[in-house]
Amino acid sequence: MEKIGLKREAYFRKNVYFHLDLEGNPIYWDTYVYAALNPNDK
Repeated sequence: MEKIGLKREAYFRKNVYFHLDLEGNPIYWDTYVYAALNPNDK
């Protein structure tokens, strides 16, 4: 996403899970938040 001009604003580790492994433990997903900043703001 940085290659197309967006800036990474946040990184949430082990943010959400949607599935469980075979032992019933949650499989967590990391989440990145990106922003399209106004180039006129300084």
